[in-house]
Amino acid sequence: MQTQEQWPVADIPERKTLLQTAQAAAYLHISPRTLEDYRIKGGGPVFIRLGLGKRSPVLYDLADLNAWLDSRKVAATFEES
Repeated sequence: MQTQEQWPVADIPERKTLLQTAQAAAYLHISPRTLEDYRIKGGGPVFIRLGLGKRSPVLYDLADLNAWLDSRKVAATFEES
């Protein structure tokens, strides 16, 4: 077992803020089902799959959610495609 002296807190990288699907959907103001559809069809934020199977847990990095939101900014409706 490692002691605190062997693993000082200063050596641990900053932790990412990771959200589960329902939390990420709430943050984005969309339904969890819409976020799941984005995972299947594409067009949504990148995600982290914690396993190899289709039913493996999925997490979203808050920084990635913010980047995705930023990428969807438009100045006028004619810019939308």
